[in-house]
Order: sequence, then structure tokens, then C-alpha cells
Amino acid sequence: KSSWRPQMIQKLESWGSPMSIFIPESKSQLKGGFSEIPVDEIWEWQFTAMSLATTIAFWYPPGQVSTQSFVEFGSWHKAERVFLGRVNAQDTKYLEWLFYKEQKLYPAEDMDQLAEMVIHWMKE
Repeated sequence: KSSWRPQMIQKLESWGSPMSIFIPESKSQLKGGFSEIPVDEIWEWQFTAMSLATTIAFWYPPGQVSTQSFVEFGSWHKAERVFLGRVNAQDTKYLEWLFYKEQKLYPAEDMDQLAEMVIHWMKE
């Protein structure tokens, strides 16, 4: 299964402003492979990257919501720089409720809308 992240990177880069994008996947993972990096190093890197990020975009394609996804979203959902997008509402009902309760925003319905939300926030 290929990653959704290259498509999101393309959408964000189309904005045309310089930016750094932290991606929590190795090059082999982006192509559907596996990471050779020890998982504890990945977790440390992800935590540091999310702490440094100007915005954080969570995207949940159908069937790809995991326990780690819930924990990560739960850790960051109160930050006004966090955005949520999803395809399958059944998998993410609680995340949507939490996102609306804290941000007063509805999640993006597709990747274009999520990219627009992130870009709009970065422009302000």
C-alpha cells in the first residue's frame, strides 16, 4: 500500500512559498515498503518534528486509523495549528468530535480541502 503523503506534499508545495515538511516515513515506506529504522528512533523523531512544526495535518484514509493515530491526535488536538482530514467518518467519529470541540472546525472531507486549511492558516 503506497503512502498518501507524497500527494499531500505536492498539494502543499503548489502554494509556492518555501516550507519544510516533516514526513514520518522513510523513502521505502513512502513506496509501500518497510522501514529499517528502529521504532523507538522513529517515535523520538516524530515527537521532535511535531513539536517543531508550524502546523500539523492529520489525514485518515479508510482503514488506516491506528491506536498510534489516536494517541498522536489526542496529544496535539488542542493546538490551534492542528488540522484534521478524513475519508471514512466511521473510523474517526471520536476524533471529529474532539476536533470540533477544541477547534470549532469540521474536518476536511478530502486532501485538497485539508491542504487549503493548512495553507490558509500559514498565510495568517
